[in-house]
Amino acid sequence: MMSNCCSQIIFLMCLLNVVKIRAQCEVPRAGDQRILTPESIKLTYSDGDTATFQCSVGYKPASLRGSRTITCSGNKWDYSKLKFQCTKKSCRPLPDFANGRYTYSPEGAEGVLFGATATAQCKEGFRLLRYTARRCLDAGWDGREPVCEVIKCPPPPEILNGQSEETLLDEYDYEQAVTYVCNAGYTLFGDSTVSCSKNGIFEPSPPECIKVSCDPPSLPNGKRVHGRPPYRFKSTIEFACNPGFKMVGSPSLVCERNGWNSPPPNCTVKSCGALPDFANGRYTYSPEGAKGVLFGATATAQCDEGFRLPQYTARHCLDAGWDGREPVCEAQCEKPSAGHNRVLTPESNKSTYSDGDIATFQCSPGYEPADPEVSTTITCSGNKWDYSSLKLQCTCEKLKVTLSLTAQMLEIEREKLELYRERLAVEKERLQLDRDRLEVEKSSLALCKKAEQKTESHLKPNCTTAGDREGEAGVVQEETGS
Repeated sequence: MMSNCCSQIIFLMCLLNVVKIRAQCEVPRAGDQRILTPESIKLTYSDGDTATFQCSVGYKPASLRGSRTITCSGNKWDYSKLKFQCTKKSCRPLPDFANGRYTYSPEGAEGVLFGATATAQCKEGFRLLRYTARRCLDAGWDGREPVCEVIKCPPPPEILNGQSEETLLDEYDYEQAVTYVCNAGYTLFGDSTVSCSKNGIFEPSPPECIKVSCDPPSLPNGKRVHGRPPYRFKSTIEFACNPGFKMVGSPSLVCERNGWNSPPPNCTVKSCGALPDFANGRYTYSPEGAKGVLFGATATAQCDEGFRLPQYTARHCLDAGWDGREPVCEAQCEKPSAGHNRVLTPESNKSTYSDGDIATFQCSPGYEPADPEVSTTITCSGNKWDYSSLKLQCTCEKLKVTLSLTAQMLEIEREKLELYRERLAVEKERLQLDRDRLEVEKSSLALCKKAEQKTESHLKPNCTTAGDREGEAGVVQEETGS
């Protein structure tokens, strides 16, 4: 019995503990830089317990209003009533310090809030001795104000063939300067003044003092027109080429540290260049070849066939280029020759004939125009004669007389022939009459023969025999020639 009671008691106690555990809340975790107040930190939180929050280190309440507590309900916290928000504390911007200022990280408004860093920077010419950075903590900026010290330089070096204008010091502050000068006969190269720089040395490098001299240059086919020796630093000399030569390179030279700034120019023979061909002609050059596009050459104009050159026959390559003007080739015709016993009139007989000229023809001696009214002229059109207008025909005077006599004789012969033809026509008519008569006689003779056969001979009619009639017919044929 005793053991059973103990067992029951232990069971009831365990059951009570389970009920009790189930009625607790876990430790609250709100986040957002919120933490429990010391009074709210406990090992266990039972149903109905409250927990109060405050801001983490470096943070402050965003507002004094709003609930900071939560309540354990059963075994869960009721966060719905927690309105407490925290924001970073501000350390405010630091004032600039002597010969320097601060830069903030991060930049902008965040640079003065809790956790930001302010880095000290000295002005140019100063260096920072201590206290380079400060941090924005919960209580404000830590550290102390920085100290900037002016940069100092040792004295600059001495130079050869020159010296500083003033006595050198043992030490120089930032931006203090020293000026150098060269001895007589020497030229200063570089900056004459150097200064104490932020790097603690004098900059730029000290200058150099050098004695400069340039030898007199020569120029074949040219001459010096400006500048006399001796030639020292920045001395100038100027050249010009002789007539007929042109300059290649700069006409002016300057004496620099290492000699003349450029080589002397060259004077080369001038070239006028080839002339373009002109209308109806071209140029030939003397001397031939490449020396004919050079100074002193001659370009002779030549016209194409059928054209003549009245002026500007030659041009010369001079110092300023080709002289003269472009030639003009005029169209011309050769001396006309029409032939057929035609010759030019004295006024039309010339050595040259230009476009538009007119040539007039006449008949050669011993000949005369067959028709005095026709055209006797031709016109030079371009470089050819228009012979289509020439209608002059020339005949010999003796031949004309002979032709006239021949025509008269032919007319007589024609008339004789006509008379002969008329006589033949008459003879033919007579012959036809004789033939008709003969036929009549033959018919009569035939009738007579028939009558003789029917009648007695003493009654024979008076008829001519057939033989007599044929003989007469033959005589008539001989006379007529038919």
